[in-house]
Amino acid sequence: MRGLRNLAVAVLFWAAGSVLPAAAGSAEDFHAAVAAAYAPYREAVHYLETGNTGLAGLAIERAQDEWRKVEATFAPAPPDAFAKDPKWRESLALVGTALTDGLKASESGNSEAALAALATVRRSLADLRLRSGQRVYSDCIDAMNAAMDVLYAYRRKPAVRSRPAELAAFLKAVGDAETWYRRCRDEASPALREQNEFRRLFDGALASLGRLKQSAASAPDDIIVSLIRELRSFDRLIWLRFG
Repeated sequence: MRGLRNLAVAVLFWAAGSVLPAAAGSAEDFHAAVAAAYAPYREAVHYLETGNTGLAGLAIERAQDEWRKVEATFAPAPPDAFAKDPKWRESLALVGTALTDGLKASESGNSEAALAALATVRRSLADLRLRSGQRVYSDCIDAMNAAMDVLYAYRRKPAVRSRPAELAAFLKAVGDAETWYRRCRDEASPALREQNEFRRLFDGALASLGRLKQSAASAPDDIIVSLIRELRSFDRLIWLRFG
């Protein structure tokens, strides 16, 4: 009888263990899986910004395929680094919903609505990492893009440089952007830094920032606007390729 009771207990423990979620992958595995979905996501945003909803839809579908893998692998059991996040499953589901909404809008030819839906993906992923104290290279690019957003606003008001306080504010915006460009260039992995395209884009952006800084006080407005727009092109390409 004792042997039968021991066998029954063993079976119960085996059955309980069989319904537990699989062991969580590492944070590095999660970041790599997210990156695989984030690359076609960035392509989709680029296509939508240029009005190509057809190619955007194809890119979103690729992002969805990769994101389903993320949810299947990590939603049941987050990596240890994310284990205390109370919004873990909710955040993963929000990304999936945003991709679905973006695809629907793209298929209907509504680039604006698709971009609005997809914008939540970038925010959700950044917030997810921030809550658990995780940081990846994409977060550096996000900060760089945010600094460029501040500088980009000056394309509409270059004349304010005629006032000392405004010139100082403009130079600060240029300096902040330059700081982030240098930081993101330096934080990149050796594999990225060895790519010709990576060096070309960052070197070009930093050269434009240098010209902008040198000409801030005296250059005509059209030169300032041209340099700012040139920087915006570098900014978008860096995010598309390496964000």
